[in-house]
Amino acid sequence: MKRIWILASLIAVKAFALEVDSKLTVRVLKTSKSKKTILVNKGRSDELKKGDHAKFFVSEGMVARAVLVEASKKRSVWSVYRVINGDLLNSNEIMNIKITPAVKLTDDPLAVVSRDSSFSDTIDDKVADKDFQVYSDLFDDGKVDESPAQQAVSQELQELDLDIGERRLEVGAIVGFQSFSSEVTGTPSNTDFSGTEFVNNILVNLEYYRDRTGIFGYFQYLQEALLSFDGAIADSSSFEFGGGMNFYLFADPHKANQLITYLTLGAGFGSLTDTFSGGELAPTAQNTVEVTGSTFALFGGIGMKYFLPNGFGMRFVVDVYRRQDSFDSDATITTSDWERVRFGPRLLVGISYRM
Repeated sequence: MKRIWILASLIAVKAFALEVDSKLTVRVLKTSKSKKTILVNKGRSDELKKGDHAKFFVSEGMVARAVLVEASKKRSVWSVYRVINGDLLNSNEIMNIKITPAVKLTDDPLAVVSRDSSFSDTIDDKVADKDFQVYSDLFDDGKVDESPAQQAVSQELQELDLDIGERRLEVGAIVGFQSFSSEVTGTPSNTDFSGTEFVNNILVNLEYYRDRTGIFGYFQYLQEALLSFDGAIADSSSFEFGGGMNFYLFADPHKANQLITYLTLGAGFGSLTDTFSGGELAPTAQNTVEVTGSTFALFGGIGMKYFLPNGFGMRFVVDVYRRQDSFDSDATITTSDWERVRFGPRLLVGISYRM
């Protein structure tokens, strides 16, 4: 009776598993950076099971050989241990798989008894690729295994999905537009003046991540207009280029769905133009005065970032900003060089994208 039960169990298992030499057409949903781990759109519902070995191939020929290490109803994770043509092992690639007999994995070339047509110079016995980012819907059909050990594996794979370390380049933008209607009273001639004041700020930056530091460059355009006490309009526009470093001492900058706090330091330089027009006290022969100069800025502060797994994110920066504006002498204003220094805190809010 015991032998009959064992035989029936073996037949039942075999009925829900693919035979050796069985073929399936699959689509590669995701590959790890090293191409050692891949996610395909076939799983247990297609009679694939953990431990299956298969050859992956396309019309051009063999691509890789792999073993199935995790499976859900409609997804499966394969660990690639022999790569023949890594250029074809890409996301969204349509290919065929052929179930093969199990192969003993080893990292000792001398232990290989024979070489088949899929053999490559690299033999890897690692079935867990820590560089792999698993799609979050891999386990959307329920738990693969109810055991605590298997649940721990599932949790680890889902946490790997939050790793955006492959996206080393980040582009960000901060845009601010402010416009006000303004009125001046109590002028020297007791005449009221009205006008429009505005502040426009556009800041674009590019950052490259290296472990827990980031090197960034930026461009900033700042335009301001203010109404003076005698009705004159003071208009200032500046272009600033610079760069600096961000230090991620408190959190891993390569994790999504978490608040990333960092320190920032930088400097910039540029040019500016100030224009003074109108006003009761302006020279009668010259109602508009324009002066040009150069700028040099230093800043440092603390910031926070938050990224989604797809690379999009937001940032908040509070820093102390010091800018020195240097102007050459102008006969219409003064016969000597003059400077203007700005110093104080800034609050910057913007969006970004990790590429």
